[in-house]
Parts: sequence; structure tokens; C-alpha cells
Amino acid sequence: MTAAEALLAYEPLQQLQHENFLLREENRRIRSEARELLAWKEKAVAHMAAMAPARRRAAREVERAKELQQQLRAVESSLKSRGALELATTELETERGALQHRVDVLKRENTGLKLQSDHRKRRADEAEAQLAAMGESFRLHLERLVAMRENLDEDGDGRSKNNAHEKLSADTMSKGYSNTDSTIGNQDPEKPETEAGDADSSSSDSLSSIALVTGLDAVASKCLSWLQGHLEQSFAQQQHKAACFEAQHEEMKRLKEQVQAAGRIPEELAEQHAKLTRELLELRETHGQLQQRVAGAENMVIIQQQRREDMAIRLRLVAGEVRQYLRLVRGEIKRKFGYLPEAIAHAESWTRIAEALELLLCQSSDRCMARSRGRNGK
Repeated sequence: MTAAEALLAYEPLQQLQHENFLLREENRRIRSEARELLAWKEKAVAHMAAMAPARRRAAREVERAKELQQQLRAVESSLKSRGALELATTELETERGALQHRVDVLKRENTGLKLQSDHRKRRADEAEAQLAAMGESFRLHLERLVAMRENLDEDGDGRSKNNAHEKLSADTMSKGYSNTDSTIGNQDPEKPETEAGDADSSSSDSLSSIALVTGLDAVASKCLSWLQGHLEQSFAQQQHKAACFEAQHEEMKRLKEQVQAAGRIPEELAEQHAKLTRELLELRETHGQLQQRVAGAENMVIIQQQRREDMAIRLRLVAGEVRQYLRLVRGEIKRKFGYLPEAIAHAESWTRIAEALELLLCQSSDRCMARSRGRNGK
């Protein structure tokens, strides 16, 4: 009974010792996990501190990429505006060529009109000279006609006076010599007949000269009226030509101003084109530099992706090995103690192990990146 009681009393003690052993093991495991968690925490903090400059650099690179994108958009808009300006320049050049052609045509027309004007002026001068000569000859002719008329008038007065004097002398002679011979008496009546014929001929000459002078006066008046009408018509034509010349001169002046304005527009466009070309060259240089940086960043990203893939493969291998090791440990514990503790079978432990492996992967990848950057910097 004593041995049985001792065994019965020892069994709770053995159970307590076994529970104490399990608790010590669990305590040791928890402490080791806590130390590992603290170590992983320190490593995570160090990793975050080490990754902070890289993150800032990445943020700056992202901002720079955004700025470059905006610059590229500005370059694209400037190129579009440049294309529009080139089209406008081409249109202005064609318009300038058309205006220049029109100016040349107007210059040729102006030259022809000037030649016609000079020719007509010469003809007008010649006509004026001819009219002056005709007027002078007409004046001389009129003076001659007036002189002839005055001479005819004087001749008619003298002949009438002579006829009256002869009649008086004939009467006195017929009264004083009434007893003369028959021959003398027969001769006295013949003298008045001859004198009457001379008077008739002189009166007919005076009438014909008066008719001639009247006709010449009518011709002269008609010539003067024709000359006045011709001069008025030529003066009106000259005024119309002068008005046409003034209108053409104003049109030429306006076209010259348009040509000068059109000539200034290509110069301004050329200046804008040169400015845009310089800006485009600068933007191309910056774009080339940024493309180099982007290519370097892409290469770095590709290298990092490759390293991450390698580390992921290694992590999977390590995870497989860890799982295999834990499976073996679980099997060994189950064979030794007959059951599996809850601390080992719990899912949180596996989650912590996966997080620890992921942190290990990140830490190893960051160290590899730091080493590669150090080598590139050297």
C-alpha cells in the first residue's frame, strides 16, 4: 500500500514535472522568438532607415519624370505650333509672291502708262505748237484781210469822190461850152458811160471782198469753236488720266505697304522659328540626358527585378527547407512526446516565419543594391 500510495503520489509530481518541462521549453521558445522578433525589428528599422534615401531618390526621380513629361508635352505643343507657323509662313510666302507679281505687273502697266502719257504729252505739245502756229497764221491772215478790207474801203471812198468831182466838172463843162462842135458834143456823153461802168465794177469788187471777209469770219469762228471744244476735250482727258494716275499711285503705295508688312512677317516668323529651334535643341539635349537616366533607371529596375526573382527563388528554396525541417521536428516531437504542442502547430508561428523570411529577402536585396551602387560609384 505504501508503494502504491507512493506511486499514486509520485504520478501527479511526474505530471507536474512534465508540465514544468513543457512550460520551460515553451518559455525558452517564446524568448528565442522574442529575441528573433527584436532582431528582426532592429533589422527592419535599419532597413527602413537605409531605404529612406532610396525612397526619397525614387520620389525625386518620379517628380523629375513628371516634369520631363510636362516638358515633352510642351515640346510637342511647340512642335505643333512650329508646324502651324511653317504652314502660315508658306502661305505668306505664296501670298507675298502673288503680291510681288501683282506689283511687277502694276509697275509694267505704270511704265506703259507713263510712256503713253509722255507720248500723249508730246502729241499735246505738238498739237499746241501746231495750234499756236495755226493761230499765228490765222491772226496774220485776219490782219491781212482787215488790211485788204480797209484798202478796199479806202479805194471805194476815193472812187466815189472822183466820180462826184467828174460829174461836177462835166456839168460845168456842158454849161460853159454849149456852142462847141458836134464831135465834142458827141464825145461828152461817152465819158459818163465809161465812168458809170467803172463804178459798177468797183461796187461788185467791194461786195465780193465783203462776202469773202464774211465767209472767212465764219470759217474763223468755226475753227475757233472747234479748237475750243478740242482743247476742252483734251483737258478733260488729261484730268481723267491724272486722276487714274493718282489712283494707281495710291494703289501702288498701298501694295508697297502690304508687301513691306508681308516682308516683316517672315522676319518675325524666322526669329520665332530660330528661338523655337534653340529651345527645341535644348529640350532635345535634356530629353537625351533624361532618356539616358531613364535607360539607366530601367536597367537598374531590370537588375533589381532579376535579383528579386533570384531572391524569391532562394526564399522558396529556404522556405521549403524550413518547412521540411519543421516537419521533421514535428515528427520527432510527436514520436518523442506522443503529441504535438499547440505552440508548434499554431498558424501564427508559420506567419511570423514567412514574415521573417520576407524581411530577410528584402534585407538581402537592399544589401545587394547597396553593394552594386557602391561598385558603380567607384
